[in-house]
Amino acid sequence: ELSPTALAVLTAVSVVTMLGGALFALAADDLKRVLAWSTVSQLALMFAALSLGGYGAGVLHLLSHGAFKALLFLAAGSVIHAVGTQRLDEMGGLRTSMPWTFATTSVGLAALAGVPPLVGFFSKDAVLGVAADEAVHGDAVRGWLVLVVGMVTTGLTAAYCVRAWLMVFFGPRRSRSVAPVSESPVVMVAPLSVLAVASVVGGAAVVRPQFLGVDADPVHLWVMVTSVLVIAAGGAFVAAEWSRLARSDPAAALGPARPWLARELRYDALVGAAVVRPTWWASRATAAGESDVIDAYVRGAGTGTHWGARMLRWLHDGDVQHYVTAIVLGAVTVAVIVGVVQ
Repeated sequence: ELSPTALAVLTAVSVVTMLGGALFALAADDLKRVLAWSTVSQLALMFAALSLGGYGAGVLHLLSHGAFKALLFLAAGSVIHAVGTQRLDEMGGLRTSMPWTFATTSVGLAALAGVPPLVGFFSKDAVLGVAADEAVHGDAVRGWLVLVVGMVTTGLTAAYCVRAWLMVFFGPRRSRSVAPVSESPVVMVAPLSVLAVASVVGGAAVVRPQFLGVDADPVHLWVMVTSVLVIAAGGAFVAAEWSRLARSDPAAALGPARPWLARELRYDALVGAAVVRPTWWASRATAAGESDVIDAYVRGAGTGTHWGARMLRWLHDGDVQHYVTAIVLGAVTVAVIVGVVQ
C-alpha cells in the first residue's frame, strides 16, 4: 500500500515544480532554456498525476510529450543552426526564410500548449481529469491543488509557447549577423515533418483503449472546456503584449520579477552555496583525513615491517655458527629468566 505521506509530498513537489518551471520558461531569453524548463514543468505534471493515482494519464502524457518535445528540440536545433545563436532577442522574422521549420515548430508548440485536437490536448486533459476526480471523489485538498495549479500552468504554457513562436518567427530580424538565413537541409527537416505528423494524429491514438498497453483515464467536458479557455487566455495575453510593445519581448510584462525569473530565482547560486560548496569542503576534509591519518597508518605499518625485517635479516644469513650462537644465547637468556623468577 502506498504511503499517504509520500503521496502528499510528491503532490506538493509536483505542483511547485510545474508552476516554477512554467514561470522560468516564460522569462527565459534562451530558446533551449525555454524548452528545458518546459520539460521540467511537464514532467512535474506527469508526477502530479502519479501522486493522485492516475498512472494511465501520467504515462500517456509522457508518451505524447516525447513526440512533440523531440520535435521542438530538433526544431530549435534547426533554428540555431541557421541563425547561429540561441538567444530569442537575436532571432525574429524567420517564418519566410525557414517555412518548413516554421510550420513544424508551430505544430510542436501548439501540441505543447494543449491546443485541440493535437496529442498534447488529450494527454494533458487526462491528467487534469484525474485531478478533478480526486477533488470530487477523493482527497479534495490534493485534487483541487493539482487541478488549480495545473490550470494555471496550462495558461503559462500557452503563454511561453506563443512568446517563443512570436520571438523566433515574427517581427523584424534582430540578429547582429547580416548573413542571409535559409531553410535547413532535408536531413534536418525530414525528422521534423515525421514528428509533426505524429503530434497531429497522435491525439486520436492516445484516447484509444489499451494504446501501447495503457488505458487513458476518463476526461470531463467541463475540464476540457476550461483548459481550452485558459489556453486561449494565455496565448491572447501574450499576443496583446506583443502588439502593445511594438513586436518586442512580451516577457517585459513580468516587470521587476523578470530578471529574477530569468535567473531561476538564483536557484543555481542557492544550490551552489547550500549544497555544492559544503559538499566540496566536506570532501576535502575527508580526503585530508584519509591521506594524513589512514594512509599514514598504512604506510607506517609497511615501513616498520620493512625496517624490522632489515634488522633481523642478519639472523638468516645461512651461517650455522650464527644460528648456534643465537640458540645458545636464547637458552641462556631463558635459563636466567627462569632462575630469577624461581
